[in-house]
Amino acid sequence: MRIEPDATPHGEPRLLVVIADQGPRGSPGAEHRIFRRFSRGPGSPSGDGMGIGLSIARGLARTMGGDVTLRIGRPGAAFELVLPSSGHDTDTA
Repeated sequence: MRIEPDATPHGEPRLLVVIADQGPRGSPGAEHRIFRRFSRGPGSPSGDGMGIGLSIARGLARTMGGDVTLRIGRPGAAFELVLPSSGHDTDTA
C-alpha cells in the first residue's frame, strides 16, 4: 500500500492511495465489471464475499469528489483511491 499527495492535471491537490498485489491478472473488461454490485472476480472462492465492497467503496469515493479505479498490470493489479485534498496537513496526533 502506498499513500501520497498528488495533483490533478489542473494542479488541484488530491490524495492518492494505491493498493497493489502480484496476484493473477484480471480478465479484459474487468476494470468496469468489477465495480458492479454483486460482481465477483473470476476465480473468487465460493462463499467468500458478496461482491458489493468495491461498489460501495466507489460510491463513497465519488460522493466525496474522488474515485476508485482498477489498473491491471503484469502480474497483478492495483486499486487506486483518489480523494480531493485541501493541501493542508490534517494529522492531529
